[in-house]
Amino acid sequence: MRVLMVLCALVAAPFVAGVSQGGHDAQQCGSDWHAQHQTHANNGKHLGWAKQVVPCPPVQSPPNQPPTASFSASCNGLSCGFTDASSDLDGLVASWSWAFGDAGTATTQSVSHAYGAAGTYTVQLTVTDNQGATGTTSQSVTVQPPPTQPPQGTNAVTGNVFNLITFAPYDGWSIELTGTVNATVKTDPSGTYVFNGLPDGTYTVCQGLGPLGQQPTQKSPTMGPTCPFGPGFGPFALSGGSVADFNNFRNTAP
Repeated sequence: MRVLMVLCALVAAPFVAGVSQGGHDAQQCGSDWHAQHQTHANNGKHLGWAKQVVPCPPVQSPPNQPPTASFSASCNGLSCGFTDASSDLDGLVASWSWAFGDAGTATTQSVSHAYGAAGTYTVQLTVTDNQGATGTTSQSVTVQPPPTQPPQGTNAVTGNVFNLITFAPYDGWSIELTGTVNATVKTDPSGTYVFNGLPDGTYTVCQGLGPLGQQPTQKSPTMGPTCPFGPGFGPFALSGGSVADFNNFRNTAP
C-alpha cells in the first residue's frame, strides 16, 4: 500500500513547461533561435528550437541641415548676371528664388537681369533643399548706363607743338579740345596732334602739360581764347568735313 501511494504521488506531481535559453542570454533586438525544453519533476525533455523576436527601437535619423545660399554677380551697364553657388551638406538644393531689388523675380538656378535705371540694388537669393529647409543670402549691386559715345563726324583739328628758337618738336605734350566734343590727345614724336572724326560744331584748342607734368612756357599764340597756359586757338565752326589746321603752339624750354 505504501509503494502504491508513492507512485500515485509521483504521477500526480505538477507538470511545468518552460523555455531555457542555451547560449543566447543577451536580449538583442532582432530574431534568434533558442533551445526549448520541457521539464518535469523527475525528467527533462528537449522539445526543439524556438525563434524569439525582440523588437528593435526605431532608428533616429540626424536632423536635416539647411542649405547654404551663395551667388556671384557680374554687371555691365544696366544688366547683371547672377551665378548660383549654393550647397547642401546632407542633400541637394531643389529650388531657387531670386528677388532683384526692383520688383523683378526669377526661379531659375542662374539668371541674368536688366535694370531699368542706374542705382544700387539689393539682390536676395533663397534656396530650398529636398527636405524643405531654406537658406537665404543677399548682396548689393550697382548698375549704371554705359558711357555715351560721342557722335562721329568727318571734321578735324590739327597742329604742332615745338620750340620757338630751335624748332625742336615737343613729343608727348597734352592738347585739350573743348566745345561740341571734349577730348585730349598727345603730340607724336614730330610734335603733331590730330583730332579726327569730329561732328559738326564749334571747338577750341588749348595747350596742356608736358609728358612729365611740366608746364609750358608758351610764346605763341599771343591772342585767342583763354587757356590755362596762354591763349589758345578757336573757336572753330566746323561742318561737312572741314579741317582747322596750323594751330601751332610755340614754346621756350618748359
